[in-house]
Amino acid sequence: MMTRAKIIVAIVLASAALSVRAADDKPAAPAADAAGSATGTWKWSYQGPGGNDVEMVLKLKQDGEKLSGTVSGFGGQATEIKDGTVKDGKVSFKVDRDFGGMKSTTTYAAALADGALKGKSETVWTRDFEAKRQ
Repeated sequence: MMTRAKIIVAIVLASAALSVRAADDKPAAPAADAAGSATGTWKWSYQGPGGNDVEMVLKLKQDGEKLSGTVSGFGGQATEIKDGTVKDGKVSFKVDRDFGGMKSTTTYAAALADGALKGKSETVWTRDFEAKRQ
């Protein structure tokens, strides 16, 4: 005959086994790690006027499908992004700048994959970019 302690141990072990089995049967939650998020600091460079390299720094914070942050480059001044969104691995935002009274809007659109943002920026001209997460 089993003693009361053995019965309790058997019940606890059976419950634990069922809990583990139930956890295995649940579908995996979507990955919310850094690899699938646009949040972070991103850098890339391009050849500017006169052949000088211009380093761009993009600092993003993702909240659901909303995206906020800053971008800095030519001159090093950080400018706030506007209309930032992330949806289905696609990132887009706008940056308004003022160059001595001449206002300009640059539109950025990129795909987020493998720790990189690969896309295009468009102002008067279109430029490809590939930003790497820092």
